[in-house]
Amino acid sequence: MSGRSVWHALVDWDERVSGHLRFRGTAGSCRRLAILIAHVGDGWLWLLGWGVAYALGDETLRRGVLRWVAAALLAAGVVGATKLVLRRQRPTEAPGFYSVRYDAHSFPSGHAARMGVAAFLGPLVFPTWGWLGLPCALLVAWARVALGLHYVLDVAVGLSLGASAALAVCWL
Repeated sequence: MSGRSVWHALVDWDERVSGHLRFRGTAGSCRRLAILIAHVGDGWLWLLGWGVAYALGDETLRRGVLRWVAAALLAAGVVGATKLVLRRQRPTEAPGFYSVRYDAHSFPSGHAARMGVAAFLGPLVFPTWGWLGLPCALLVAWARVALGLHYVLDVAVGLSLGASAALAVCWL
């Protein structure tokens, strides 16, 4: 099997699995909850959180926040460059999400990448409750697929890129 056919088989599988995980219809409390969860990965929300933590934190917290921001910026750069090259279209139109207006491409998921950073660095920066980063990351990834904003591989690769960026920043 050639590399091209492997890629096409993987994309077909991804579209099929993602389609099974997607919500049908537009109403329901589970869908409303998914919309709320999907926004947890919004960049502006993370900027606000980092700013508050930096402003109110001690020196140790500030260093952690700076590492977190550096990892998120690294992940965002890789995500943005990959989207420019691959240009994979989103699975469906998703009304109510501002990000689809300025970012028509789905692979990899920037929201998932931010959450991958949170899953990895959360416990290091906030030892008491940072462990919540992993379940939150998985919920955001699920919500983005369930709402038709991304495919499964979009969020899986996004989570991996975020965790890898966090690991790289910790090594430096």
